[in-house]
Amino acid sequence: MKPSPTAELPGAKQEFLSRLVFLALPIMLQNLLASSVSFIDTIMIGVVGEDALAAVGLANQMFFLITLFFFGVSSGAAIFVAQYWGAQDRTSMHKVMGIALVISLVGAIASSILSLTVPSTIMRIFTDDPTVVRRGTEYLSVVAVSYVFTAVVMIYSTALRSTGDARTPLYISLLAMSLNVVLNYLLILGKFGFPRMEVRGAALATVISRAVEVGLLLLFVYVRKSPVAAPIRHLVSFNRVLVKRYLITCLPVILNEMFWSLGMTTYKIAYSRM
Repeated sequence: MKPSPTAELPGAKQEFLSRLVFLALPIMLQNLLASSVSFIDTIMIGVVGEDALAAVGLANQMFFLITLFFFGVSSGAAIFVAQYWGAQDRTSMHKVMGIALVISLVGAIASSILSLTVPSTIMRIFTDDPTVVRRGTEYLSVVAVSYVFTAVVMIYSTALRSTGDARTPLYISLLAMSLNVVLNYLLILGKFGFPRMEVRGAALATVISRAVEVGLLLLFVYVRKSPVAAPIRHLVSFNRVLVKRYLITCLPVILNEMFWSLGMTTYKIAYSRM
């Protein structure tokens, strides 16, 4: 006697929930690690002094803003990547990755240029304390380079997760985070013969760990010939129709993230000036 469809539902539901947890847990952990980079810098710089702690905390508002911009861009791209992956249309999938990568890199480069050229102006938005502004300027003028690395990491990590590989980005982020903590200890405090760089040391540790993270991620993707190993010609060959479809779908996500982050930054400005 053939079993009824309803008899198979509990097992199917359990399999679905297991698969959901299998994919969701690494994603949650990796997002937690990615958002904790600036948090760790802020905590570890606290041993230097209150001014340094305040400076790094305020300077990292730029990282907060640009990270949520990347999150909006990559989240929108994930919609298309998952669809094209399901349809086994790798060319279109790679083209969407190219669109998201270009948009993210434009935002990253613009933020980096601002942080490198007018860091003190950015700091004065939050505070008029000359010591905090000076230390925040030191931090921003170094850490700004990491924004570009973060843009690439977020796009490729999201693409990997959208094709069912949620563990690789997690392992690489965990390694990068561990390296960041070690370098913070060495460069902030000048341990084991390293120079005591304090605020600049925290920024340099972030840049190095982000560079290692993007290097390992791209090495894995292209050496292992992952489904998201997009050839350069596909990344830059997207057409107007595809760009329009992407923007119509993803612009609300990007704007939502940006408006929320700007609101939170406004709170930070108000509190820091109290």
